[in-house]
Amino acid sequence: MTKARKATLDVLKRAKQPLSATEVHKIIKLKCDVVTVYRNLNYLEEIGEATSFVYSCSETGTQRYYTDKHSHFFHCEKCHSFINLGSCKLDPILKEYRNDFNLIINNHTLNLSGICPACSKKG
Repeated sequence: MTKARKATLDVLKRAKQPLSATEVHKIIKLKCDVVTVYRNLNYLEEIGEATSFVYSCSETGTQRYYTDKHSHFFHCEKCHSFINLGSCKLDPILKEYRNDFNLIINNHTLNLSGICPACSKKG
């Protein structure tokens, strides 16, 4: 693994919420361009060290976000932060879908959005 790939993965591992490639580029300590960050993120996904999802927000637009492992997040529609909801709790539901419809499920995404507790308190 190259220094740039390791640095990209380190950024994802330290992140408390999903990051866009642009956000990773701003945080990464190595001097590299954003195209290199995109390539590194793609490579990390290919080898199973990262995962991504596309999220569309009416204010911030549609972006791909990256994390170091599969997890589910809640997106606040006011402050646009993500809250990590922890490990996936969908396995029983996915198993039921597999059995009921004879499916092979390789991947899934769960997008939740609304207002976070901090924004709710602000009114």
